[in-house]
Amino acid sequence: MGTGRGRAAWLRRVVRPAAAGLTVVLLALLAMPSMPAPPGPPAAAGPLAAPPSSSAPAGPTPTPTPQAEPLAAPSTPEPQPQAASRRSDPLAEAAARARRITAATAGWASFTLADRQAGRLVGDTRTDEVTNSESVVKAWLAADLLARAAAEKRRLTTYERARMTAMIRVSDDNAAEVIWRWLGADASIRRMIKSCRMTDTRVYPGWWSLTQISSRDLARLGACLAPGRGKLLSTSASKALLDLMRSVAPSDAFGIQQAQPAGKGVRIAVKNGWTEHGGTGRWNVNCLAIWGPNLRWVLAVTLRYPIPRGLEYGARVCRRVTTALFP
Repeated sequence: MGTGRGRAAWLRRVVRPAAAGLTVVLLALLAMPSMPAPPGPPAAAGPLAAPPSSSAPAGPTPTPTPQAEPLAAPSTPEPQPQAASRRSDPLAEAAARARRITAATAGWASFTLADRQAGRLVGDTRTDEVTNSESVVKAWLAADLLARAAAEKRRLTTYERARMTAMIRVSDDNAAEVIWRWLGADASIRRMIKSCRMTDTRVYPGWWSLTQISSRDLARLGACLAPGRGKLLSTSASKALLDLMRSVAPSDAFGIQQAQPAGKGVRIAVKNGWTEHGGTGRWNVNCLAIWGPNLRWVLAVTLRYPIPRGLEYGARVCRRVTTALFP
């Protein structure tokens, strides 16, 4: 019992001074001025974060000066649909009109128009399909004859000129046969393919009239008759042949000439071909014409259709194609 009272008295003597000391320390801390909190880590700036505020005194906020992007390209206005619609291709539009005619033709038909000034060919979906050349190949035979005489540095003989004139002006087949043989027969047709840079034409051995030719190669043949550097014919030889083609007998100048694409009453250089083939029951009709300033235009139309429709049907198709191209 006495020992417990002694320990309690001892504890009181020790605890009371310690408590008094703690009280003094706490009072001293409370009396001290407050210290700023230590700076923490900087906050991460987001995409739209504002720049840090200046330590300068507050005042009116200056208007920021816009900064030009150093590599920005000048803006280009978008093309307007109205302006685009005004751009057109008259030659393509004309070809579209003519395509509707050949597409609706009885049997088979094709056309190709060459614009020598622009260096363009336009035609229909059958422009590379071949057919019998018939008498249009006579235009080549005349050109080959003139070229051979020039290479031999001589003029045509009276007989040669008479045969050539009959072959072109009235489409004389016998005259064509004679000239074709003079020129080496099939060798002349092979020269035509090479000289006129034809891509579809094939020789039919032993038959000049059955030479297989496309409408685009027929247009190339027409262009081949024009003079120029590197061309087959000289200016004088080309003029002689084209003048002869402008004098074709009216009954043989059907089709393109009748449409008068060069103007009313103006004769253009033409060579047509036509044959009624009883074995196939079809007419083969081809029209070739060259005209315009500097012989700009060459038009070729090729057809096959049933015999009962007659030659006039082919002439009418050639005429309608021409009118569609040159209304």
